[in-house]
Amino acid sequence: MPRPLQICQMILRGAHRLAALAASAALLCACSHAKTDAPATHDNSNHDAAAEAGADDCVAQYGALSAGHRETAVGGGFSILLTKLTPQSPQLGDNTWDFTLTDASDDPLPGVIVRLSAWMPAHAHGSLKTVIVDDLGTGHYHAAPVNFHMPGRWDVTVTVELPTGDDHVTLITCVAP
Repeated sequence: MPRPLQICQMILRGAHRLAALAASAALLCACSHAKTDAPATHDNSNHDAAAEAGADDCVAQYGALSAGHRETAVGGGFSILLTKLTPQSPQLGDNTWDFTLTDASDDPLPGVIVRLSAWMPAHAHGSLKTVIVDDLGTGHYHAAPVNFHMPGRWDVTVTVELPTGDDHVTLITCVAP
Protein backbone atom coordinates (compact mmCIF):
# COMPACT_ATOMS: atom_id res chain seq x y z
CA MET A 1 0.00 0.00 0.00
CA PRO A 2 1.51 3.39 -0.99
CA ARG A 3 2.40 5.86 1.74
CA PRO A 4 0.77 9.34 1.81
CA LEU A 5 3.96 10.94 0.44
CA GLN A 6 4.00 8.53 -2.51
CA ILE A 7 0.33 9.25 -3.20
CA CYS A 8 1.03 13.01 -3.21
CA GLN A 9 3.95 12.52 -5.58
CA MET A 10 1.80 10.45 -7.96
CA ILE A 11 -0.94 13.09 -7.90
CA LEU A 12 1.58 15.87 -8.59
CA ARG A 13 3.09 13.96 -11.50
CA GLY A 14 -0.39 13.47 -12.92
CA ALA A 15 -1.19 17.16 -12.47
CA HIS A 16 2.02 18.17 -14.27
CA ARG A 17 1.20 15.82 -17.14
CA LEU A 18 -2.35 17.20 -17.33
CA ALA A 19 -1.05 20.80 -17.37
CA ALA A 20 1.41 19.95 -20.14
CA LEU A 21 -1.37 18.25 -22.12
CA ALA A 22 -3.66 21.28 -21.70
CA ALA A 23 -0.89 23.65 -22.83
CA SER A 24 -0.20 21.46 -25.88
CA ALA A 25 -3.91 21.39 -26.75
CA ALA A 26 -4.16 25.18 -26.49
CA LEU A 27 -1.11 25.60 -28.73
CA LEU A 28 -2.52 23.13 -31.25
CA CYS A 29 -5.86 24.99 -31.33
CA ALA A 30 -4.11 28.33 -31.79
CA CYS A 31 -1.94 26.94 -34.58
CA SER A 32 -4.87 25.29 -36.37
CA HIS A 33 -6.60 28.69 -36.67
CA ALA A 34 -3.48 30.40 -38.02
CA LYS A 35 -3.14 31.15 -41.72
CA THR A 36 -0.94 28.59 -43.43
CA ASP A 37 0.24 31.06 -46.06
CA ALA A 38 1.54 33.57 -43.50
CA PRO A 39 5.14 34.65 -43.99
CA ALA A 40 7.75 33.14 -41.70
CA THR A 41 8.82 36.56 -40.48
CA HIS A 42 6.58 39.25 -39.05
CA ASP A 43 6.43 42.90 -40.01
CA ASN A 44 5.91 44.83 -36.75
CA SER A 45 5.53 48.22 -38.43
CA ASN A 46 1.72 48.06 -38.34
CA HIS A 47 1.76 46.86 -34.72
CA ASP A 48 4.18 49.63 -33.73
CA ALA A 49 2.07 52.27 -35.51
CA ALA A 50 -1.08 50.93 -33.83
CA ALA A 51 0.66 50.94 -30.45
CA GLU A 52 1.77 54.54 -30.95
CA ALA A 53 -1.71 55.62 -32.07
CA GLY A 54 -3.24 53.75 -29.12
CA ALA A 55 -0.79 55.37 -26.71
CA ASP A 56 -1.57 58.80 -28.17
CA ASP A 57 -5.31 58.20 -27.73
CA CYS A 58 -4.65 56.98 -24.20
CA VAL A 59 -2.66 60.09 -23.28
CA ALA A 60 -5.38 62.30 -24.75
CA GLN A 61 -8.08 60.48 -22.76
CA TYR A 62 -6.34 59.78 -19.43
CA GLY A 63 -3.06 61.67 -19.38
CA ALA A 64 0.01 60.42 -17.59
CA LEU A 65 0.38 60.29 -13.84
CA SER A 66 2.76 62.70 -12.14
CA ALA A 67 3.71 63.87 -8.67
CA GLY A 68 0.85 65.72 -7.01
CA HIS A 69 -1.83 63.33 -8.30
CA ARG A 70 -4.29 62.43 -5.51
CA GLU A 71 -7.15 59.93 -5.47
CA THR A 72 -9.46 58.46 -2.86
CA ALA A 73 -10.03 54.72 -2.55
CA VAL A 74 -13.27 53.12 -3.71
CA GLY A 75 -14.53 52.59 -0.14
CA GLY A 76 -13.23 55.95 1.10
CA GLY A 77 -10.88 54.25 3.57
CA PHE A 78 -7.74 56.03 2.36
CA SER A 79 -6.34 58.54 -0.10
CA ILE A 80 -3.09 58.32 -2.01
CA LEU A 81 -0.92 61.26 -3.00
CA LEU A 82 1.90 60.58 -5.46
CA THR A 83 4.88 62.56 -4.16
CA LYS A 84 7.68 61.49 -6.51
CA LEU A 85 7.81 59.41 -9.67
CA THR A 86 11.07 58.38 -11.26
CA PRO A 87 11.01 59.05 -14.14
CA GLN A 88 8.67 62.05 -13.72
CA SER A 89 5.86 60.33 -15.61
CA PRO A 90 5.50 56.58 -16.22
CA GLN A 91 7.86 55.29 -18.91
CA LEU A 92 8.66 51.92 -20.46
CA GLY A 93 10.76 49.83 -18.10
CA ASP A 94 11.23 50.07 -14.35
CA ASN A 95 9.80 53.08 -12.52
CA THR A 96 9.79 54.01 -8.83
CA TRP A 97 6.91 55.67 -7.04
CA ASP A 98 6.89 57.46 -3.71
CA PHE A 99 3.52 58.26 -2.18
CA THR A 100 1.73 59.09 1.03
CA LEU A 101 -1.38 57.45 2.37
CA THR A 102 -3.91 59.22 4.58
CA ASP A 103 -7.04 57.87 6.23
CA ALA A 104 -10.58 59.18 5.78
CA SER A 105 -9.80 61.97 8.29
CA ASP A 106 -6.72 62.96 6.24
CA ASP A 107 -4.36 61.71 8.98
CA PRO A 108 -1.18 59.83 7.90
CA LEU A 109 -1.67 56.09 7.53
CA PRO A 110 1.61 54.41 8.56
CA GLY A 111 2.24 50.73 9.14
CA VAL A 112 -0.36 49.27 6.79
CA ILE A 113 0.22 46.53 4.27
CA VAL A 114 0.16 47.94 0.75
CA ARG A 115 0.04 45.98 -2.49
CA LEU A 116 0.57 47.62 -5.87
CA SER A 117 -0.06 45.83 -9.16
CA ALA A 118 -0.11 46.98 -12.77
CA TRP A 119 -2.56 45.62 -15.34
CA MET A 120 -2.78 46.34 -19.06
CA PRO A 121 -6.48 45.96 -19.94
CA ALA A 122 -6.01 46.09 -23.73
CA HIS A 123 -3.89 42.95 -23.61
CA ALA A 124 -5.33 41.37 -20.44
CA HIS A 125 -1.99 40.90 -18.71
CA GLY A 126 -0.09 42.26 -15.77
CA SER A 127 3.41 43.54 -15.34
CA LEU A 128 6.42 41.26 -15.68
CA LYS A 129 7.73 42.16 -12.23
CA THR A 130 6.40 42.09 -8.68
CA VAL A 131 6.29 45.50 -7.03
CA ILE A 132 7.82 45.75 -3.54
CA VAL A 133 6.25 48.43 -1.36
CA ASP A 134 8.38 49.70 1.56
CA ASP A 135 6.88 51.55 4.52
CA LEU A 136 9.09 54.60 5.12
CA GLY A 137 7.10 55.69 8.20
CA THR A 138 4.59 58.47 8.89
CA GLY A 139 2.39 57.40 5.99
CA HIS A 140 5.17 57.57 3.36
CA TYR A 141 5.78 54.59 1.06
CA HIS A 142 8.20 53.65 -1.73
CA ALA A 143 7.25 51.21 -4.53
CA ALA A 144 9.68 49.60 -6.99
CA PRO A 145 9.92 48.34 -9.59
CA VAL A 146 6.69 49.61 -11.10
CA ASN A 147 7.33 47.98 -14.46
CA PHE A 148 5.60 48.84 -17.73
CA HIS A 149 6.90 46.59 -20.50
CA MET A 150 4.54 47.83 -23.23
CA PRO A 151 3.23 51.23 -24.29
CA GLY A 152 -0.43 52.08 -23.76
CA ARG A 153 -2.92 52.25 -20.93
CA TRP A 154 -2.04 50.66 -17.60
CA ASP A 155 -4.31 50.38 -14.56
CA VAL A 156 -2.25 50.47 -11.38
CA THR A 157 -4.22 49.18 -8.41
CA VAL A 158 -3.11 50.14 -4.92
CA THR A 159 -4.69 47.92 -2.27
CA VAL A 160 -4.36 48.76 1.42
CA GLU A 161 -5.15 46.36 4.27
CA LEU A 162 -7.08 48.44 6.80
CA PRO A 163 -8.46 47.33 10.18
CA THR A 164 -11.96 47.66 8.64
CA GLY A 165 -11.01 45.53 5.61
CA ASP A 166 -9.15 45.98 2.34
CA ASP A 167 -9.78 49.05 0.21
CA HIS A 168 -8.26 49.97 -3.14
CA VAL A 169 -7.86 52.67 -5.73
CA THR A 170 -6.99 52.22 -9.39
CA LEU A 171 -4.75 54.82 -10.96
CA ILE A 172 -4.99 54.93 -14.75
CA THR A 173 -1.89 55.99 -16.61
CA CYS A 174 -0.56 55.90 -20.12
CA VAL A 175 2.92 54.87 -21.16
CA ALA A 176 4.28 56.35 -24.38
CA PRO A 177 6.18 54.16 -26.87
